[in-house]
Amino acid sequence: MKITTLKKIVFVILISMLTACSKKNSTPIQSSSNPLPTPIVLPDTILYIGANNGMYALNANTGNLVWKAKNGLTFEGSPFVSNNVVYISSNYNQFFAFNNNGTVKWQSSIGGYALLSSPIVFNNIVYIQDFTGINAFNISDGSTKWKLSGIRGTSSPCIFNNILYIGSDDKKIHAIDAINGIEKWTYNTGDTIYSSPTVVNDVLYTGCDNDTVYAINTTDSSVKWKFPTKNYIISSPTISNNILYIGSADSNLYAINTADGSLKWKFPTQGEITSSPSVHNDVVYVGSLDKNLYAININNGSLKWKFTTGNEIWSSPLVFNNTAYIGSYDGKVYAIDIISGLAKWNFNMGIKTRASPCIATKGGTVFYSSLSGNQQ
Repeated sequence: MKITTLKKIVFVILISMLTACSKKNSTPIQSSSNPLPTPIVLPDTILYIGANNGMYALNANTGNLVWKAKNGLTFEGSPFVSNNVVYISSNYNQFFAFNNNGTVKWQSSIGGYALLSSPIVFNNIVYIQDFTGINAFNISDGSTKWKLSGIRGTSSPCIFNNILYIGSDDKKIHAIDAINGIEKWTYNTGDTIYSSPTVVNDVLYTGCDNDTVYAINTTDSSVKWKFPTKNYIISSPTISNNILYIGSADSNLYAINTADGSLKWKFPTQGEITSSPSVHNDVVYVGSLDKNLYAININNGSLKWKFTTGNEIWSSPLVFNNTAYIGSYDGKVYAIDIISGLAKWNFNMGIKTRASPCIATKGGTVFYSSLSGNQQ
């Protein structure tokens, strides 16, 4: 029998509420309002993260607040940064493009909560899934390029060879032409897909609510292999050196050979793992609902260290400059030294977050917790 969790209850409640909501047009609203009274000096590296009371930009080196935007709105999805513009959805039917100084470049209405889905930018289009379908917005002004209704949920899109791949509440994995929104193929898993897909070498990998990790050939949607866990999977896969890492609600982190789906090792925690793992050098990092961030040796699955926060960790870790960054339900963002496992700093947002951070440098390089199998 599956474990009942807060997240599954939240999903059921939200979906029930959203079914009764009417759809809204994706009409862009231009804005030049600045949430700050005076100009700001941007640091060399900025950490962006959403929370249940606004969108935050922090100095990644010191943890000091750079700016906060849209105070009072909920941002539970993770941001995507492209050309100094930060894209993120709120839970109030709005999708935002923020300039890197915190001003709003544009905002567009979406047909329902995007909740935990994160956007991706490709070919001057930004894509986001909400609870009514998949939206494709022009990055210049937020106008709608196309929308595919009915493919709804919290999975985040992945794009490979001009094809957008995404999971959905309709129990299917969808392959969609990213330019025109025409569907190429679907694969029915038989259960809801909260996990976000990763595509490596023409194979799509994802978790599913039916306790299974799937490897699917993107050329013809045939199944390469399946791997069973003992509970549902919200965590998204990360792949490094032909090993797939993914968490499960059965409290284990799994290391699986991508060639044949065989188990290399598994690491037990004391809570469900909804966090998606990140790999850096020979260590995989992952959060757990047992309040801990774990650093695990990728060769044998042994524990290197763990760092305890004040509440559950839904967020996925980001590793940059020998530091692991992660949010916690205790309302804080942590920067943890990956050598010692000790905190460098923490920033108290004063409210829980499930979002994962990303970091943008002044030179334009962006680092994510995990995207298409590796940090970018």
